[in-house]
Amino acid sequence: MRLGVSRDARHFVYPGARQPFLRLGPAGSFDAKWIWALPRPVRMGNELWVYYFGANVAHGSHLEAAAKAKSYGSSRAVVRLDGFVAANFDYSGGALITTPLRFEGSRLELNLDTSAGGAGRVEIPDAEGRPLRGFSLLESDTLNGNSVRMAVTWRGRGDVRRWRAARCACVSACAERSSTSFSSAEGRGGGAPAGPLRYNALQPCLKAPPSLS
Repeated sequence: MRLGVSRDARHFVYPGARQPFLRLGPAGSFDAKWIWALPRPVRMGNELWVYYFGANVAHGSHLEAAAKAKSYGSSRAVVRLDGFVAANFDYSGGALITTPLRFEGSRLELNLDTSAGGAGRVEIPDAEGRPLRGFSLLESDTLNGNSVRMAVTWRGRGDVRRWRAARCACVSACAERSSTSFSSAEGRGGGAPAGPLRYNALQPCLKAPPSLS
């Protein structure tokens, strides 16, 4: 199953060089030859549940080689919230600058997974690309962990209410970033994703980023 994106339900683009989003099951499984997903994922907390129907019979009625008989069934795939696409940074690091964002809320949050040894920092530049005072990479607190709502702070401060429209520059090493959002102090989401981002692929992002040290 591939990931298709459309704004009018008529014309689709397939990000990630048409890589599978949900692969067939292993040999001998009920979904080894065919998968059909239900159209709407179900949000459960910080996860998206994708229910699908599978079979070990191909479209041409060819039975999977390892199977002894036809098999059909339904199952569930689990994706992290907003995890359809992501910017992936390898150990050499990378940098990503969003398009301009208009937002409500007081706190910047990232959907970020740095694993154990990864790290990230965030800068907010002005229209000319210069870091805003108090929101530079040097002042950014290091991000480490795995959360769909990792709060970004600069020397312990995270209030971004004075910037109602801004870009975000994210510099990371060995990390995966899926989305950007803004929330109020009470945690109510009020932002928009920072897309478009790299598909959830194995390719590193931009090379030679500014140093994280």
